Amino acid sequence: MSRPAGGLTGVVLRAELRQLLRDRRALFAAVVLPVLLYPLLLGGTRRMEEAAEESMGGRDLELFVDLEGVGAETRAALEEALAGPHTTLTPCSAAGLLEVQDSLPSAHRARLRTHFEELTNGGRTAVVLATEPEGTEGPLMARVFARRKDPLSREASSRGRARLREWSRREGEAQRLELLAVDPAAPLAVEARNIASAEDQGGRELGQFLPILLVFLLVSGGSYGALTVFAGEREAGTLETLLTTPADRGHLVRGKFLCVLAATGAALLSNLAGLALAAAMGSADLPGGALGAGRLLSTAVFLPTVVLLTAVLCLACGRARSFRQGQQLLFPLTLCLVVPTTVVLVPDLEHSIGLGLVPLAGAALSLRDALRGALTPGPTLAMMVSHLALSAVLLRRLAVLLDAERALAGGAVRAEAAQRRLGTRAGHVVGGLAVLLMLAVGTRLQAQAPLGGLLGTLWLVLLPLALIGHLRIGRALGPATPSARLFGGCRPSALVAAALAAPPLAWAVEQLVAHLLRWLPLPSSAAAPSALVDLVEGGSTLTLVAVFALSPAVVEELLFRGTVLGALLRDGRPARAILTSAGLFALAHLSLHRLPPTFALGCVLGVVAWRTRSVWPAVVLHAAYNAWAVLSGTERLPELLADNAVLLRWVGLAALAALPFLGPRREES
Repeated sequence: MSRPAGGLTGVVLRAELRQLLRDRRALFAAVVLPVLLYPLLLGGTRRMEEAAEESMGGRDLELFVDLEGVGAETRAALEEALAGPHTTLTPCSAAGLLEVQDSLPSAHRARLRTHFEELTNGGRTAVVLATEPEGTEGPLMARVFARRKDPLSREASSRGRARLREWSRREGEAQRLELLAVDPAAPLAVEARNIASAEDQGGRELGQFLPILLVFLLVSGGSYGALTVFAGEREAGTLETLLTTPADRGHLVRGKFLCVLAATGAALLSNLAGLALAAAMGSADLPGGALGAGRLLSTAVFLPTVVLLTAVLCLACGRARSFRQGQQLLFPLTLCLVVPTTVVLVPDLEHSIGLGLVPLAGAALSLRDALRGALTPGPTLAMMVSHLALSAVLLRRLAVLLDAERALAGGAVRAEAAQRRLGTRAGHVVGGLAVLLMLAVGTRLQAQAPLGGLLGTLWLVLLPLALIGHLRIGRALGPATPSARLFGGCRPSALVAAALAAPPLAWAVEQLVAHLLRWLPLPSSAAAPSALVDLVEGGSTLTLVAVFALSPAVVEELLFRGTVLGALLRDGRPARAILTSAGLFALAHLSLHRLPPTFALGCVLGVVAWRTRSVWPAVVLHAAYNAWAVLSGTERLPELLADNAVLLRWVGLAALAALPFLGPRREES
């Protein structure tokens, strides 16, 4: 009698759980060890900090002082204030130290450091220099010199600053009482009183870091189960044996997924139990100790995220060909999964349905609101449904990966499959490098000089990446197929149609952005840099077109539609190649609000480049689209074009529809 299909999932689940339980070392490290380590680690760290503070606070230190620039009465008061417990004052002449500091640029402090060490016999202390203004009445100026890298010098500096502040406060009160007989600020004394409950305060503090921490714990805790169930079995050959059975692979995937989910949940609970035990023992000051049962139960909104992260781990380890390869994937995967949860660090970001649909970001905001006691039903429901739906898609994809024929393919078939994936890998590498360079280099350049940074990022960072990537891919993979040769020429009619297609494309993206802002409003901190605002408002039309239309169009199209899309098309999957290149193109703009419209624009440009077999129509369409958007947004669009905008949209719509059919003639292919 055949076993019912519903029971096959349970059979696989029990078998995989038994296999995990046999690995007692991994089980102990993932589940038992965190409960023991957190109290020891946090408690030991706290005791070491307290011991260091006590030791440093009771250390006898020498403080060098130069009080020659103040009057005798003030000098005596300062000496009395600075000469506190465990502190010895040593007179010195620090005028030369001040002269050296004022004569040196901020980037070169070697002479100042040398002079400081000579003055203090080694530099393991601090120098206090006090002066009074000459000729006019004014406040006393006190400067404290210290070496921040030396703990003794920092302690001496801290003591000196604290005692100077206390002396200044007492002197100010005494002078006000002497002049006015009463402190005029006394009736206006403001007392800050936090009326929020301890539960609200703890929930707010906990919501700022718990979502990020949970993602780390889930990935690290579930990785050993996913690696064992998928990559380990594939390396040992037992997975291929399992796939030779007539069992439906969907049930195999569900059984293995439930096993990894159980391991992930056990590891998460053990980590949280270790943290709670450390807090209960006084080893760690963790917020949220006053949270009630209702708040704690509301954190169940994060459960769909646990399911989603488990599915991601299963898919990543299911693609790995060996245990070691799976381990190498975990670190970059963890970074990619943590980045969306950092939205909880934006204090003024409100949760919305649009954010709820963003993987992990919506879950982090829902958990933050749940801990605050301000859970919003609509965005939370959208988050839960979208995360579970995405989990189902990932598991379905995993079932396809575990296809028996492909898993058992060998020899020339496997070598051919590996060769076919080289184009995809090359495209992913170049696109991923573009995103990382924008994040690591482009953001810094544009933060220092918005206009120069933008042009430098495009022409000095991304353009060389596009050209070098294209040359290296050509040398490594050989001649490309006709559909992947996108750096060649094109028909003139395709360029004309691309220029005419800009108005309807700009209008469609504008409508998409307007609808998106209803679901995902811009935070108050998303203002454009003042330098770019001044350029847009005061720059010439030719400058705006060159900076914001031509430069991005040429560089971005050569990179994402020329090099990246051309590499992806080598594997003969146009739809996947276009979607992937559009996704990388959208990610490179590093903006959550620009992600959907930029992705849609990338898809259109990808279709144009693929159908015309040339990147140049995409360059023209991109440049015309940028120019139309910039000029219409600044009300600089020529009157002839502005007055006939509706007609141009219909003409452009026809040109956009005809553009995919204006590829090379058959004899030119």
